[in-house]
Amino acid sequence: MDINTPLGIGEIPLLLPDLYARQQSDQRLLVPIVPPIQVNSEMLAEYGSDLTLVLLCCLSLGGKHIRRLQLATDKGGTVQFLLRPPTPVIISLPVSLAMRLSSHSQGLSVQITQRKGRWQY
Repeated sequence: MDINTPLGIGEIPLLLPDLYARQQSDQRLLVPIVPPIQVNSEMLAEYGSDLTLVLLCCLSLGGKHIRRLQLATDKGGTVQFLLRPPTPVIISLPVSLAMRLSSHSQGLSVQITQRKGRWQY
């Protein structure tokens, strides 16, 4: 999932409960790769993360790496979130869902910019 968002508008608290629910139900590793904020154990523990299932990675990702990561997450049945700052030019990445977040007086505004497959009703 590609999330185009300014940092600090509530994007991390929006994602963390889902990530930790997935981690707890499947006992899978949580691997923040180039996180947009400093990840620390206090923040992870606040949302109920099992700290024994957290692996921190710091590396730079290019388009080829993102594609490989997407293939690996698809094969492994996991989910990836790419948090990028807003840009005037939309760069299409090989992801199943892309969205743009912006602040709103009642919370967050979400605009879907790319979706793989059809909407299920």
